[in-house]
Amino acid sequence: MTARKSLFSILLCAAIPCANLKADPADKDPSKQSDDAPKRKMDLKAASREIMKFYAAEIGREGVKDAKLAVSEYEIKGLWKELGMQLFRLKRGSFASWNYIHADGKLEKLGIPTHGGAGLMDYAVYEKALYLTSDWGSGILRTALYKVSRDKKRGIRTEELGVISSVGGKFDKAFMEEEAVKKVMTLLQPLKRGKAKRVKPRDG
Repeated sequence: MTARKSLFSILLCAAIPCANLKADPADKDPSKQSDDAPKRKMDLKAASREIMKFYAAEIGREGVKDAKLAVSEYEIKGLWKELGMQLFRLKRGSFASWNYIHADGKLEKLGIPTHGGAGLMDYAVYEKALYLTSDWGSGILRTALYKVSRDKKRGIRTEELGVISSVGGKFDKAFMEEEAVKKVMTLLQPLKRGKAKRVKPRDG
């Protein structure tokens, strides 16, 4: 039996390099994963703690004290699997909201304006990027298309691509006629949020 097993191993290695039969060290050691491999996801509790630190530093503890705050995660198909990102929302009261993005164990504020309007509305994950529409403005309300991707150092890069609609203002019709923009527009889906977690100053 041992001789038969040895012969089988020799024949198998002749057909397939033996190195391929060994377990990938990245399966057991996350530090050996490639840069493109998603790291561990951040749960809502951990995200809430980090977001409260950002919010308290920006607004001040007194501003946080009596605010009705809740954190939720946007349910974006393919965002984690394809880009290794998560998108969270902090809601304050009935209107104002802030958005935060998580990647590679780091959480940072999303550089997309949402004040004065409905905020983030639609998304598409396409060609290694997250596309978002945001409705915002003071005096002139507009909806713009944004692209969130990774730069060469794997940092988060956010770009405003163009205004797709506007109330009381102008938008670039030529931009809307670009083939790449038309493609993204056909892929856009309404953003949905998961269950919200109420947060308090002591969570920060």
